[in-house]
Amino acid sequence: RGGTAIVDENGTVTTKAGKDGKQGKSGAHASDGSSGAPNKNGKKGTHGSNGSIGQLLFKITDKNKNTIQSGNRLYNLEIESFKIRGVVDDGVFEPGEIINLYDFCFKNSGSIALPAGARVTFKSTSTCESILEHCTLVLPKIESGAIYSPLGKDIKLQFQIKKKLKYSFEDRYRFVSKAEFHLQSSLLNLPFKEMITKSIDIQYPLQISNIVHCANIYRGLESKCSIHVQNISKLDLGLKSSGKRAIKWKIKSKGELAITDGDYNYRNELGGLLTTVDANSTETIDIKIKVVDKAKDFETYHLEFSLFLEDCEIERRAIPIRLCPSFNSESIADANGVIITNSSMTYQEYDIYQRIFRGLGLYDMRVFDT
Repeated sequence: RGGTAIVDENGTVTTKAGKDGKQGKSGAHASDGSSGAPNKNGKKGTHGSNGSIGQLLFKITDKNKNTIQSGNRLYNLEIESFKIRGVVDDGVFEPGEIINLYDFCFKNSGSIALPAGARVTFKSTSTCESILEHCTLVLPKIESGAIYSPLGKDIKLQFQIKKKLKYSFEDRYRFVSKAEFHLQSSLLNLPFKEMITKSIDIQYPLQISNIVHCANIYRGLESKCSIHVQNISKLDLGLKSSGKRAIKWKIKSKGELAITDGDYNYRNELGGLLTTVDANSTETIDIKIKVVDKAKDFETYHLEFSLFLEDCEIERRAIPIRLCPSFNSESIADANGVIITNSSMTYQEYDIYQRIFRGLGLYDMRVFDT
């Protein structure tokens, strides 16, 4: 560019500014810059942290939405315990008997109070029937964690064991069965848990405790048999007892054995009554047995004994008795010989031996059974 103008103190230009010089030529083009450094891959992101565990909270509020109760669990009714007893409290449960469930203990294991109106109901089964007047208990309000035991003899559930229970004397000689019942707790028809199921043993208060008899009976001789009948209950039984329940017994044979109760009037069937069997005691029935002429030596015969309570057969026993020939030691001298046998000898085996001896001409063989 040209120089600048010079001005004196009065502002007069003394020297004019110089003119600009001519524009110079353009410079050479610059070379390309070097490439920038390569980019790096970004870092892998990390998972976020776990959130806090949520909570379920139940609240009971008033009409102004003020909290009255709160907790992390609802009310829950549990049947802690109860007792079982027959209306006729003899210590034995038998078919047709009415049973009381009483002395209940209930617990609210929830976090808030159980409202009044919860129900405990007896459910009928194939072996038990509910009694309409006493099939449901209605409970009052039970606070959280509290235990409630209703008082009073009338606070109970009641049911009846069915009279006809499945049973066969072919499977077992004594009537023994089981009865099963269910209890269901609920509120507003909504059950709390699965039904509680309990079972009780069913039997009769009488049973044959023992039968004493000889395993062998000898032709021409009598044999004694004693049947012991036991009362396993806490009450006296029999027509002459306070319970007025008839006890009958019957014994019979198919014809090879004859029986009597002591009057020497032998027959194929015999029966009678037990007028009284005291509580937790035993009465004995004594009979005598003999064989009839057509009975076969070494054959096992059976007497069938039946016990009845109020015309219901409650037990049946078969009594095996094996017939042996009589032995007289004084007659051995006149015999062809002696056969010694034991308890395993059967009529079929004995008959084979007899044929062998007869084939040898030995027609008078005596038998001694050990």
